[in-house]
This record gives sequence, C-alpha cells and structure tokens, in this order.
Amino acid sequence: MPPAQMLYQYMNTNYRELVRDGKANFDTDSFRDVLQQIKSLYDEGLLTADYSMDPEDASLFTLNGLSEPGSALLDLLQPGKQYMQMPSFDGQPSGFGYSTMLLFGISSQSAVKEEAWEFIKFMLSEEMQNSPALGGYPLNKNALEQKLQESRQKIGQGEVPLPAGQPSAEALDEHVQTLKDILGNMETKMQADLKVVSIAIEEFKAYMSGQKSVEEVSKLIQNRVSTYLNE
Repeated sequence: MPPAQMLYQYMNTNYRELVRDGKANFDTDSFRDVLQQIKSLYDEGLLTADYSMDPEDASLFTLNGLSEPGSALLDLLQPGKQYMQMPSFDGQPSGFGYSTMLLFGISSQSAVKEEAWEFIKFMLSEEMQNSPALGGYPLNKNALEQKLQESRQKIGQGEVPLPAGQPSAEALDEHVQTLKDILGNMETKMQADLKVVSIAIEEFKAYMSGQKSVEEVSKLIQNRVSTYLNE
C-alpha cells in the first residue's frame, strides 16, 4: 500500500474530526502523530509500496473489502483466510467501515419534501432492494437476508466451484453468520472531500521524502484546506 493510500484511509474514516463545522483541524498534535506513524511504518519496513511481490504469498495482512455477499462468502471460505478490522491510529475500536456509490438526500430548501421522502422509502423497500440492478448489500434487512441465502444456496449446490472443494453445510452457515456479524458492526463513515484529501496528500509527500518537517506540513495543510473551505 502506498503511503498516500494509508493517509487516504485515515482521512476517509476520520473526516468528521478533521473537518468539523466547516473548519479544518489539521494543525493538531493528533494529526501530526498520524503522519509520523505512517512514515515510521515505511521507514521501519513494516509496510511497503512495492507491488513487485505477490501480496497473497508475501504479506501477512492485505487490504481487502467485502463488495457483495457472493464474493465475500467465497473469500471467507478460503482456508486460512480471516477478515479483521483495520487497526485504528488511536487504538480505539471504530467498527467496520463502509462506502457507497449512490447517495440520496432531501434538500432543506426542497418544495417537495414529502414526495422526496416517499421516493426514498420506495428505494429502501424490499421490492427495490431486491432488484438485480442494485449491487453490493441491500439496506433492507429482509432483502439482505434473502441475498445472503441465495449466495449460500449457489455455493452449497456447487454452482460456484471452489479450489478447496465443496464446503459443508455447517461451514457455510458459520461463514454466513460471520458476514452478518461484520455487517452488523458497520459504522457510519462520512466520505472525505476529495479536494481536501488531494491537498493533504500533496503536502504529505514532502514530509515522507524528508523535505519538510511534520509541523511545516500540518500547518500547510491547515492553511490550504482552510482557504478552500472558505472559498
């Protein structure tokens, strides 16, 4: 994983703290500590940005996601593979994070709030959440349960070949429950402003290369992000 991606992961998870009420919070000891932690991981060789190695063979941990039930169950069924929450920078558990490609909201200035709310309720209905046109995980609990069981059935009936052979019914049930537990521990994550992220990454590179101190970089990020937010 490149250092910039590590910083992106942190900012995406902690954006509420970094930009609060329209104000930047980068000129802080806690943010400088994160930058120092990231740099030390690469300086000490614990992480590498080199993709020349096969990550499945050379790494103890790799970054991965659970994009939809079918592929997630197949991943969980691989021998010796286990999903764990990515460690946090402050050592406090934050739950599993999630992201979405499609977001809906109702403007406070809308003249048709009730109609907009009816549309959102329709989109969240079991009928719509079961639509094959929607990828990922349904937000409707009944639709999610149905999709999980459909994926379990396909694997159990051998419709999806597995390198390790056909799993037992008990193993399938266990991994379906594991996936349910992960989904049940999801925490709301605010999507970071990509412009703010790009500013931070641009300045962060000067710290990683040793051209600037962590104090200089955090202040530069603070000033540039503040200017952007005030525009």
